[in-house]
Order: sequence, then structure tokens, then C-alpha cells
Amino acid sequence: MRPLIICLFGGLLLSIRVATAQSNLVLFISQSGDYIGQGLTYVTTNTAEFSFSGTPALVTVSAFGYGFYIGGPGGTSLTVGIYTNSARYPFNGSQPGFDISGNGRGCNTDCGAHNNCKRLPFGPTL
Repeated sequence: MRPLIICLFGGLLLSIRVATAQSNLVLFISQSGDYIGQGLTYVTTNTAEFSFSGTPALVTVSAFGYGFYIGGPGGTSLTVGIYTNSARYPFNGSQPGFDISGNGRGCNTDCGAHNNCKRLPFGPTL
């Protein structure tokens, strides 16, 4: 299983490479040979092409036919920083959680790391 680094911004940035922050960017880079993303790169800045919601403990993004779920360790609030030893959400227990699935593909053994690059404002107008 290859590690996945996830960066959160005002929209959401999902990447395994270094990227510049942007408030309305969704980027998903799938490594060559990856089953879920099929080795493709998906990108949009059109807010009509993705949805973003969540709580301080869980961020959910839908884009490109995929669902992305990023959760804090043991259901705690996400903060800025690198989360290592992530496990498949919602079965992550006390570990940070994430899950990516869509377009008829998913995986029961998600693991890796995600990086929360910016604190996200959550509230009634998310």
C-alpha cells in the first residue's frame, strides 16, 4: 500500500506532491498503478464541481465521482499538522482516519499519512 499525503485548504487539496495553497482548489493525484484513482490526475477550481462539508473532527469532500473522508484521531478535532499512521475511516479507532472511494472502486485497507496545512473554519455557514 502506498502512502498518501493529504493537504486541506479552504476547498480541499489532495496531493502526493508539493502544491501551493488556493482557496477553491480540489486536486487528486493518483500514483501510476493505483486502483482507486487509476493513475490519473484530477483537478478543478470550479466550486460547482465539488462539495465540501464537515465538522471539526471530520472533513468530507465529493469531487470527480469520488468521496474523500478525513478524520481526526479517535474522533478528535483536526488541527494543523501531519497525521501519520492513518487508517481507513470510520474504522480508524484512535488513529487518524481517511477513506477515498468512488467510480465503482474502493479499498478496505487504506493507510498512510495526511497533512492538514491550514485550519479550516467550521460553523453554520461552512
